[in-house]
Amino acid sequence: MSSLKLSENERFIETIKNFSKKPYLFRKTSFESEVTRNDGMLLSHIQKKISDGQSKKHLLGIDIPSIYKEMFDFFSKSNGINYNSLRKIVEFSGLSHHIIERIINIVFLEINEDTLVSKYNFYLVIALVGISQNGEYPSIETLRKYKNNLPIPKLYNISNNDHVLSYDKMVGINDFLFGFILNSKQTFNSNSSLETNSVQECMSMCINNINESNICPWTTSNLWNFNFIIDNVYKNCGERSFLYNIFNILNSTQFFSSVDRVNIQFVSKKKGFFLFKHVNYILFSVIRNSRVIRRYSDFLWLQECLMKKYPFRQVPLMPPKCFSGIIFVNGHYLSIDSAFLERRRKGLSRFINAVVRHPIFRDDPLVIAFLTVSSEFSLWRKQTILTIHDEFRDKVIDDDLVSNFPSDFDEIIMNIKKTINLQIDNYIQLCLIMERLLKYQQESATDMMLFALCLNVLSEKNKFVFTNGIVNDFISHINQGMSVVSKHFLTTQEFLEEEAKVLNEGILEDLKCQRDNLIAIKNMFDRKDKLDVDNISFLEKRIDTNLDKLTSLDMKTDLNSLDKEKIEKSIMKDKELIANQRSRHFFINKCILTEIIYFQISQIYIGKLYRDYAQERIKYSELLAENWRSMEIQIASMPSAFI
Repeated sequence: MSSLKLSENERFIETIKNFSKKPYLFRKTSFESEVTRNDGMLLSHIQKKISDGQSKKHLLGIDIPSIYKEMFDFFSKSNGINYNSLRKIVEFSGLSHHIIERIINIVFLEINEDTLVSKYNFYLVIALVGISQNGEYPSIETLRKYKNNLPIPKLYNISNNDHVLSYDKMVGINDFLFGFILNSKQTFNSNSSLETNSVQECMSMCINNINESNICPWTTSNLWNFNFIIDNVYKNCGERSFLYNIFNILNSTQFFSSVDRVNIQFVSKKKGFFLFKHVNYILFSVIRNSRVIRRYSDFLWLQECLMKKYPFRQVPLMPPKCFSGIIFVNGHYLSIDSAFLERRRKGLSRFINAVVRHPIFRDDPLVIAFLTVSSEFSLWRKQTILTIHDEFRDKVIDDDLVSNFPSDFDEIIMNIKKTINLQIDNYIQLCLIMERLLKYQQESATDMMLFALCLNVLSEKNKFVFTNGIVNDFISHINQGMSVVSKHFLTTQEFLEEEAKVLNEGILEDLKCQRDNLIAIKNMFDRKDKLDVDNISFLEKRIDTNLDKLTSLDMKTDLNSLDKEKIEKSIMKDKELIANQRSRHFFINKCILTEIIYFQISQIYIGKLYRDYAQERIKYSELLAENWRSMEIQIASMPSAFI
């Protein structure tokens, strides 16, 4: 039984085996097991004092923002703030369960739900939440990095019929939407699959507004416009909608910092037999703080599982097993160069990061196992029994959902299908052009190096014309000047190569991500056309035939009750099949709609990638300009005419 379920006088500490390895939320202290039941209240009081003292110690020398103090005063003005209320505040941050556990365990040793939280514990929790939302792993060491500028966390409002508080003092803070529910059991669940009535209602209203305004959301001007879709949602649903929280979690900085990031690197040595060696990859999960080794077939297995389990969602693309020019023997490639391996590594990185960004995929047990199981994954797959079932199995259709669903959904999908091929073609061209531009820059860097080498040769071979005299000094100054120019050309080469490398990892990969996302949407539509089939018309005809048979049986005098019962059962079974197929068809369309909205919201990445691109170009342009200015100053004394 959890310590939270025990009364204050009944709590006691149990000895924990494998203390350092066991995951925990409320870790036990080093006090051992011989603590009587009557010592529970005293022990709890001691632990609270220790926790308060540790928090105060951690905050020494750190500037506490005034907003932290106002938040604490606001929430503690009615009988203080207890642990349960603080936990709800943290859950409104949109952070993963793992990060929330990490923050709680840093601050508290052990605490009861009703225990009042001190201001120092409150400040420390809020600071760690803000740090986590900035993409940093929460720790005391990270806290000290922000000692002069603690971040303001972004917490998102959630509606409830019991009581909602609005904090007017927060209006002046950009993107800070703060709300809290006291004495309420409703909390934000980051595992939500966007499948609630309020979500569907808002989606319907959003799409209707888009259609009424005669704006195509898939044009290049609106495809990536975050406010375009958000404004339509807020116009109808307001802040009380559950969808409000989803959109805010995906908003601006939070969208980029709250999701996991997986880094992929090569394992230094290949494995396998001669001629059939394979490459392994090391995966580092930032938020989960895990390190695992996987091979290409493991990634392929994960994609196949996602395809089977979520055929009507935008499953990310995998890079091909091989590219053109690779020699194949019995299914194995013999000619593998570093360029091929690097292309595939980047493709795998795009795939797994798209998976962990997706609000449904990232919480799937298979994805979690893929990122956390430290043993050899092929053995884990053999030892694990997987049951992959239809995502919409046992779901019952609701009349309210049907009434709120956009009536012109098929027209919306058709319009998207008409434009998506053009979008894909344009992104393919963008990737090719950017790749060509970066190659030109790398070639330019190489030419800079060749130019510098030629100058060095000239300066070394340009011998003195006379052994003594003014001409000798003149040539000497010329040679020195050429050496200076050569050094600055080499510096320019370094800057150009470094910039090309940064842009290759930056905007080029970002453009390929957008291309892959569009192709994933197109593949999702193709799977829908293939898999979303039914035989409702056949079943309806069979029901009509059986009804006619029942009518004819009723007219007969020698009625066979067994035949009639058999026909009635067949009719009931067919009607049930029709209802199930219609329900499945509706939920498939509903799922497709959520994926379209998620895709459109994710287009805020486009704005980020071009901002990052501009910043990198400005940075290296300034470095190059400074390099040329330095060269100009140093060659000012270089002879330019005979005196």
